[in-house]
Amino acid sequence: MDFQEIIPISAEKGTNVDRLEAAVNAQLPKSMHFYPEDQITDRSSRFLAAELVREKLMRNLGMKSLTVRRLKSKSSAEMNGESWLFMR
Repeated sequence: MDFQEIIPISAEKGTNVDRLEAAVNAQLPKSMHFYPEDQITDRSSRFLAAELVREKLMRNLGMKSLTVRRLKSKSSAEMNGESWLFMR
């Protein structure tokens, strides 16, 4: 394999993480942003809620995999600047 650079890093200690970031940025093509800066995902709120529920169930029940087929929401609202999803 033909590598541009080999950078030893330590995620635990943070060693060379800034050097790795600079090396990756140097290799990325320069282009316009495809999404607004404040948009963190292209997924819906419903999808994100289903993922949160699935993650909590897996952690609390000690499961290794779980498929959430359907998440029914009653409604969603914004209260005190926070988004809320009400499920039935």
